[in-house]
Amino acid sequence: MKQSIRSKQELTKALLQLMDEKNFSKITVKDIAEQALLDRRTFYRHYKSKEEIISRYCDDLCESYIKRLEKEPVIDMRKIVQLYFSFWYEHQPFVSCLVKNKLQLFILKMYDKYLPEIRTLYSGETFSFESMKIQKYALAFNLGGLFNALIVWVENDFRETPEEMEEVMMAAFKTMFVPHH
Repeated sequence: MKQSIRSKQELTKALLQLMDEKNFSKITVKDIAEQALLDRRTFYRHYKSKEEIISRYCDDLCESYIKRLEKEPVIDMRKIVQLYFSFWYEHQPFVSCLVKNKLQLFILKMYDKYLPEIRTLYSGETFSFESMKIQKYALAFNLGGLFNALIVWVENDFRETPEEMEEVMMAAFKTMFVPHH
């Protein structure tokens, strides 16, 4: 493995370890470099800030999530919800760390950035919109709902399984979007 890649991995790992121990705002570049057994120059050769480490790690996670979506023959709302909660369940320590440090907006920014790419994977009538404007707002609405459900799930220490979250969300969608008489 190239030294450059190894250094980036070590710096990321060091920051995540430090975030388990203390608040993100109190962590310095010096702390990260020392934890990674590297010098500050190496840090600045790869990153401008500690926030950039989180941002790039989120990008890597999103690319991994997209690869998982791409393997599915049909993507409907149930499949999206299922994969979404299974994926974050696998990454509990990271997402918990972000929420604990009030950095969950990195996740929202990540999905916002990758939403156009994710949108191309959707199939079926579930995702048929009469205009691009409606599509943009509908996807933002769905993303916001899933994001907020994720945060509540994290704050509840992942009490429900990903499968239970899938059922909860599908019941919520059904209740929200079916007219009541």
